[in-house]
Amino acid sequence: MALLTIRDITMSYGTDPILDRVSLQIEPGERICLVGRNGEGKSTLMSVLAGTLEPLTGQRVAAPGLKIAMLSQKVPLDLSGSIFSEVARGLGSHGQLLQQYHDLSRQVADRPEPELLAKLDRLHHRIE
Repeated sequence: MALLTIRDITMSYGTDPILDRVSLQIEPGERICLVGRNGEGKSTLMSVLAGTLEPLTGQRVAAPGLKIAMLSQKVPLDLSGSIFSEVARGLGSHGQLLQQYHDLSRQVADRPEPELLAKLDRLHHRIE
């Protein structure tokens, strides 16, 4: 069963459609990349996929229990950490593990001591 399907989605802002009868199906394990020029409808499509924007026409069907998260294009003014830490924060407990792994990897790069290497190895196995 597909994780997410959209069929014949149409969206417009004004007279010209930005999405014109777009259909897409995302299966479990698939990885997709969305590339295009500014103003071509990438953000609109992502908002429809996430369910935060209702299409003018067409249908969106999500698998039961599917969670979709989106990172805003607008950078918050109150950020105190790195981009990596902000993205990791949005990944919940997985992001916390990735942040710890990232931080520890940087420490090991500066000081490749046996204690730090062992700690990194244990953390690596937790992430797998």
